[in-house]
Parts: sequence; C-alpha cells; structure tokens
Amino acid sequence: MHNTRLVAEALADSPAAALVRRALDSQRIAKAINRSGTPLPPAFDPLAPGACELRGDTLWLVAPSPAAAAKMRQSLPQLLQALSRQGFDLTEIKVRLQPRRMSYPREDDPRSAIPCLCDHKREDLQQLLGALSLAEKLALTFPNSLLGLAASQLAARLRNKLAQTG
Repeated sequence: MHNTRLVAEALADSPAAALVRRALDSQRIAKAINRSGTPLPPAFDPLAPGACELRGDTLWLVAPSPAAAAKMRQSLPQLLQALSRQGFDLTEIKVRLQPRRMSYPREDDPRSAIPCLCDHKREDLQQLLGALSLAEKLALTFPNSLLGLAASQLAARLRNKLAQTG
C-alpha cells in the first residue's frame, strides 16, 4: 500500500503552511466578492491573480487604474457589509493602485537596450559597474539555474555595453 499525500496536505505540514492558508483564504474571499453583487468597476476582476489579498483581518484590493480605485473606494462600505454577511470577519478593506503589470522586455526589443554611457555622469558609470558585479556574482552563485542563466546573460550585455563605450 502506497502512502501518498495530496500536495495540499504536504504543504499544510510545511513551513509554507501560513502562506498557503493565506492564498487559499484570498481565493475564497475573491470568489465571495465576485458573487456579492457589489458594484465594482468592470476593469477589476477579483479572481485575477494578485487582485485580492487577505492579510489578517484586512483585505487588500488591487485597482488597475486611478478611476477604478476611486469607484472601488466608493463601494467599500457595501462590499464590507456583503462580505460580513457571508461570514468574513474583516476590519477594513484597502485599495492599492497598480496601473499595469510590468514584464521583462524581450531581448530583440530596441527599447530594452542599455543607453549609451557617453552621455552619463560618473555616478551612472559606477552604478552600471555595480550592476555588472552583482550580475557576475549571481551567475557564479547559481550556475545551474534559470537565475544564474539570466544573470550570465545580463552580465554579458553589460560587459558589451561597457566595451562599446571604451
């Protein structure tokens, strides 16, 4: 007989148990918001990853725009009451603004190029050298990982840019 456990059971016994519990509670409350009927902006999707985060007895909502944040703040008393009726014990709901999700630029995107150093001040050169040093250390520290590979590629790009500026 095999003694197999579900991933959720294994995580419940791990040091990450509190984090897993918080993520599950955040998902539960996001579903409750979705069915609450509270008027929220169409741009806000409570089920989107990172849109709702429960921290203790405070619920954090992430608004995609200033207008959506203002609309959400107007609906907070209604939403707090609706969630209370569904059994959630919250003391407050806070709205945070995150206009757009940032992503890493593609390597072939010309806008991602490191700017020419000839126009920069000495402090900028020092920062670039510091970044190169950190990238090289990361590449050596994590040689067989995605982080190490990314750090190696970054270090190569920084070295090339420094060589071009002479």
